[in-house]
Amino acid sequence: MIEWLLKEEEKNKVGRPLLARGETLKKSFYMIGLSLVCVVILSFSFVCKISNKSPLYYLSKYNSFKFLANVNNNNGFIVNNYYKDNKYVIKVSITDKLKSYSGKYRYILYEYKDNSWNECDSKVFKNNTRNFKVEIKQKKNKNETYKIRLEVTDSSKIDESFAPTGWKFEEDGKNNIKYTYNVFTVSGYYSPIDNKEYKEAKKEKNKVSISTDELNPRKFIIDNKNINYSVLVSYTDDDKKVVNLKKQENITEKTEYVIPSIRRVSTVTFKIWLNDVSSKDVKDYKLSNWVIEKDDGKYYLKVIYKLKPTLSYK
Repeated sequence: MIEWLLKEEEKNKVGRPLLARGETLKKSFYMIGLSLVCVVILSFSFVCKISNKSPLYYLSKYNSFKFLANVNNNNGFIVNNYYKDNKYVIKVSITDKLKSYSGKYRYILYEYKDNSWNECDSKVFKNNTRNFKVEIKQKKNKNETYKIRLEVTDSSKIDESFAPTGWKFEEDGKNNIKYTYNVFTVSGYYSPIDNKEYKEAKKEKNKVSISTDELNPRKFIIDNKNINYSVLVSYTDDDKKVVNLKKQENITEKTEYVIPSIRRVSTVTFKIWLNDVSSKDVKDYKLSNWVIEKDDGKYYLKVIYKLKPTLSYK
């Protein structure tokens, strides 16, 4: 194949140039196709590189379950899954065939925790319901495994054909219940602040803390515990240069700082001076992963975060 593509065409020594022959055109189309494939592969590799994730990570987001689960099943439930506003949404639609059984619809949601399935949500819908949604809130920086069970109550005619494509069908003979279920994983939403720091800040309520907005991890929020403070916020840009985002003095309320979107991992630094706190007491407001430094005779709290580029978590 390669030899055929690279083989040089015989050239006319004299005379008027001829139009491309069929074989030459065929080679051209092959070369265009190969070029497009190379462009797609290189573009995908570029995205993986700047987001610091393996190709398998992105491929897993489009696994077979997501394709199968969206295939229509005219005999039963039609299920569509998607992420929206830090929630994993399962939209269940009722077909006319399923509605004809005259039963009610119920879902039961289980969370896999402590090596066992624990029921965390359930709801029953009337027969005239056309569709309903099950919403699961994403956890910060943490994936969770769930199992959802769909039932048509008070109906003995149900069989495995009512299960969404890719789901499993079971019969509970003891309780005379037939149901379909599926096990899935909900990815956590991203924050540059790790869970350990969040838990400590929640427990140590008197200490100054920083959080990020759930829908925008580039928005940092300082909780000053009603202490008068000054702050300097900086970050590294695409050229790894330190940029001072904002410097404020004598602040007495919560403040927000949004780091611009850049193409590489950015180092975000917070320096916080507690204006009404003596030097020897500054340590009482410090979280364990923060440090105390001194500048021009004044002590301040300092913390550094590594913020991923936007493409890596969108």
